[in-house]
Amino acid sequence: MKNFKSLISFCAIAIYLISLSSTGTAAAATFVDGVVASVGRDPVLYSDVMQEMFSELGDRSSLEMSEEDMVQHLNPLYKEALEREIELRILFKEATALGVVVPDDKIEDRISDLKKQFPNAEAFRTALNATGLTPSTLRERIRRQMMAYTVRMSKQQQFEKEAIISESDLAQYFQDHKSEFKFETRYLVRRFFLKAPFDAKKRDEVRQRLNDIRIRIKDGADFTALAKEMSDGPEASEGGSLGWVLPGDLVEPLNSALLSLPANELSDILETDFGFHFLRIEEIQTEGTTPYEEARIDIEPLLRRKQAEEQYRRWMNLLRQRSEIRILRDAIQ
Repeated sequence: MKNFKSLISFCAIAIYLISLSSTGTAAAATFVDGVVASVGRDPVLYSDVMQEMFSELGDRSSLEMSEEDMVQHLNPLYKEALEREIELRILFKEATALGVVVPDDKIEDRISDLKKQFPNAEAFRTALNATGLTPSTLRERIRRQMMAYTVRMSKQQQFEKEAIISESDLAQYFQDHKSEFKFETRYLVRRFFLKAPFDAKKRDEVRQRLNDIRIRIKDGADFTALAKEMSDGPEASEGGSLGWVLPGDLVEPLNSALLSLPANELSDILETDFGFHFLRIEEIQTEGTTPYEEARIDIEPLLRRKQAEEQYRRWMNLLRQRSEIRILRDAIQ
């Protein structure tokens, strides 16, 4: 086969994929579409699969390989996209029956996010054209995807609520995965946070207000009570408690402050893009295993999600059986 020794951009990959549908070689110039699968009486075209792959193309910024290697590299992506396209058809049908509606602004937000995967507008347009999409058909595809996603999330949430997790399930997971709950050092932390706008003058005012609160606490005021009353953090209702925190859990500069702060001392005022913070460490534990009673709080939602995903796959397999799926082409070549 002809050897490609030049760097192939993601938009070149898109053009390459489309060209393969014509003659089986990358040299083809005319795009000829074809049916690669069917969901009931609904045909799935090669271009449909390429369009489903569209959002993946931005992640392949440069590849250097032969044509044969290119096909081997892209075949798994093609198969995944074909499966997603089939599931999309099934879920879209369910969404339509349920009357699911996606607001236009949500669609525009998704398009904006998609454009960010490409280095510039021209690259985005090139890949768009290569996969047979127009701005209007892209919007329609995203609308269908988001409708399908809404149904998927709704079913998964339903299955999570219906999941039955016994105490023995939790205990067994803890025993089987004890290494996951070991720690070298952990910190019981409280945080006081005031959000601040980007305006420099207003940020200075917020910083000063937080510093005044810090001084009050240092002079003996109750951290928990003031946090409940005045903190903007989501943990305010818990008196600013972040619970047990591991090194690396917090953003900088909070993480660095955490690692250097003695127990029962207040940190300096710490600034992030969101506003101003200070911390207090209630307790430091060095080396150990999280007790089961604490660990089970994290284990239960994990097992619920796992059980829900299994139930979702069973539900989807049932819908697939009812949909009479036929796959005519499961690879690029």
